[in-house]
Amino acid sequence: MTARHALRKPRPIALAAAGTGLAGVLALTGGGADLLARVAAKTIIVVGGANDPTGKDQWARISRDHTGPAPVLVQHPAVFGIGFPGFALSSDGEHTYAQSNDIGATATVEALTAAKQDPNEQVVVYTISQGADVVGLAVLRYGKDHPRPSDGTAGITVIEQGSPSFIRSGAWNLIPAGIPGLHTGPVRNDGASGATVVSICVKGDFGCGMGINPVIAAFYFPPGFLMHGTVYTAENIGRYSPITGEPFTPGSTPETPVGTRSETRNGATVTVETYANGTVKRTWAEDGTTWVSIDTGENPWGWMLRRNGIPVPREFDQLLNTLIPVPEPGDSGLIPGVPAAPPADPMPSPARHGTDREDAVSVADLVARDGQRSVAPVVDSSTPSRQDGDPVESASPEQSSADRTAPTEPSAPTETAEPHDASPAPSQPAADAQSTSPAPDEAAAPAERITSSQEAAAPEAAEPAAQL
Repeated sequence: MTARHALRKPRPIALAAAGTGLAGVLALTGGGADLLARVAAKTIIVVGGANDPTGKDQWARISRDHTGPAPVLVQHPAVFGIGFPGFALSSDGEHTYAQSNDIGATATVEALTAAKQDPNEQVVVYTISQGADVVGLAVLRYGKDHPRPSDGTAGITVIEQGSPSFIRSGAWNLIPAGIPGLHTGPVRNDGASGATVVSICVKGDFGCGMGINPVIAAFYFPPGFLMHGTVYTAENIGRYSPITGEPFTPGSTPETPVGTRSETRNGATVTVETYANGTVKRTWAEDGTTWVSIDTGENPWGWMLRRNGIPVPREFDQLLNTLIPVPEPGDSGLIPGVPAAPPADPMPSPARHGTDREDAVSVADLVARDGQRSVAPVVDSSTPSRQDGDPVESASPEQSSADRTAPTEPSAPTETAEPHDASPAPSQPAADAQSTSPAPDEAAAPAERITSSQEAAAPEAAEPAAQL
C-alpha cells in the first residue's frame, strides 16, 4: 500500500470517545441525542476490489469525510484469474475470479444479515471494481431469504464504483461469457431484496466505460486501466453526490449543480447536471439500478500525462476527444451515441406543411404562392374581353418557364401568374388586367413580353396564350 492510500491515524478525540463510552461520546462531541441517533442508525460495509482482500485500500480512498464509527470490512480472496477449482491461473494460484466472488458474496450476506438484525438499521455498502460483482451476487442471495418488506424500503443502499457489470459499457459486455473461472455475464439487480443500488462510472474508466468498440477500447486501455483504481476518491467524486440520498463517499457534502436538463439515451430519460467546474453528471434508472456517469472533460491520455508530471494543455484533451471520442458510460454502440430530446409530437402531421413529411410545403411557400395568385396575369388583347367568372388566360409556356426560374424582386410592381397544381388562376376584372403595368425584365428575354398596345399595333405577331 502506498503512502497515498495508507489509512489515517486515529484521531485523539475518537480514542477518548472509545475509552469513555457513550457518556464520553456525548460529552466530547456535544451532539446529544441527534448524534446518537445518526451513529446508531447506520452501518457502513466496505468490500474491496481485486488485490484488496481486506477492503482497507478502498476505505482509504473514500473515508476522508467520514466521522462516524469504523466500517465493517468484508474479506474475500479478491483475485482475478481463470481456470478450474484446484487449477487456477491467478495471483494466489488457488482461486479463480468466480470462486473469489462466491466467497465474497457469502461473507457480504453474513455482514448484511448481522447489520439488519435491527430492522430499522440503515446499511450502506461501498464497493469498487470486482467488489461490485461480489456485492451484486450478495444482494441477489440476500433477497431470496429476505424479500422486500411490505413498505418497499429495505434500508440497504449499495454504492458501486467502476463496476465491470455497468450497463452496456462495462467490461463484461465486451469480454465474452463462458471463459472458465471468469464470469457468466454482467450481474444485474432483480429487485427482490428491495435494496437501492447506485452504480457510478467515471468517463474513461476502462472497467465500467470501455464500450464494445475494440479499436477505441484498445487505444484507451493504458490510461483507462490506471484510472480504474485511482479516480474513485472522496476528493474526486464526493462533491457530485446527490442532494438527497446516500453520498458517493461516506460523509461527503454534495455540491449544487449550476444547470440541469433532460435528454434521452438508449430509450431512457437521463438527468444531466452541470457543475461549476464544467463536470457533467448523467443519472438514469434502468434494470433496477440507478446508473451515474461522471464526465470531467479530461481525456484519459491527458489525465495520465498530467498525473505523471507532463503539463499538457487542455486543448490536447479537446482535440483527442474529437478525433477519438471516449466511450460514454452506458452506451454500447460502435460509435458513441448522440443524445436526443424526446419529440414534442411523435405523431406525423397530416398537413402539407408538416415538417415530418417528405412532400412538405412550408408555410412561407404557401403564403408566397397566394401572393402570386393575387397579381393579375398578362393576357392576349386579341382574344375577346373576358367577363367576371371567365377563366384566366396566362402567358406563353416560354414566359411561364422564365418567370419560374427568375428571382423575384420585392420592389417589382407586378408579376406574371405562376401555375400551381395545374389549377386555373382566380378570376380578375378585365380593367385590372389592362391597368396593370408590365413588370421590368428580370431574367428572361424582354421580347417575349408584349404589352396590349403592341399587340394592337401588330396583331399578326401575337401568339395564342397557353391554356393551363
